[in-house]
Amino acid sequence: MDTRSRIGERLAAAAGADGPITKAFMNWALAQVLPQDASVVSEYWARPELLPRSEPLSYFGTPPAGGLGWGLPAAIGLKLARPERTVISAVGDGAYLFANPAACHHAMAMHDIPVLTVVCANRKWSAVQGSALGMYPEGHAAGAGQLTPLAELGPAVAFEQYAAASGGYGEAVADRRDLVPALGRALHAAQAEHRQAVVNVSCED
Repeated sequence: MDTRSRIGERLAAAAGADGPITKAFMNWALAQVLPQDASVVSEYWARPELLPRSEPLSYFGTPPAGGLGWGLPAAIGLKLARPERTVISAVGDGAYLFANPAACHHAMAMHDIPVLTVVCANRKWSAVQGSALGMYPEGHAAGAGQLTPLAELGPAVAFEQYAAASGGYGEAVADRRDLVPALGRALHAAQAEHRQAVVNVSCED
C-alpha cells in the first residue's frame, strides 16, 4: 500500500470513529473546510501529509529556530505579509499560552489581522512528559500513572474568550460532531466578516 492510500485509510478511520476528538480527527475536520488559498501555520497538531497542502505558502511548520509559542505570532506575521490569504494557526494549548495570547489578539484587533486560531486543548505538555519518561524510564513519572507536575496544564481554559475579548469570534468544541460546523463558522468570521477567530477544541490525545 502506498503512502497516499495509508493516509486515506487513516483519515477515513478518524472520520468514522466515535469517542473523543483526536488529533487525527482534527486534521480530517480541517481538511473538510480548508480553503484553497489558505496557509496553515502549525505548531503541534496539523500535519501536512494529512491535509491537502501542496502549493507554495500553503503550509508552515516550526523551524529549527522556533521555540514554544512561535506558531500564533508567525501566523500574524504571515497574514501581514500576505493579507489576501486565509491564515490558520494550528496550535496546542501549551504553545498558545506561550505565545502570550492576550497580546496577540490585542495586536490582531489593533491592526485588523483576521487570523483563525485552532487550539488543540489536551491539557498537557506532551513533549515535557515524553522527555521525563525518556530520561528516566523507570523513574517516578513512569510509575505514577499520571502526568508529571510540569506537564500538567489543567484545568481547562476558555481560550475562545481571548478572541471574544478583542472583538473576534470564539467557539469551544468538545463533541466531534460539532467540529466541522464550528470551523466553518470561524472561517466565515475570518473571511467574510474580517474578524479574528478562535476555535478551542477539547482533544484527548
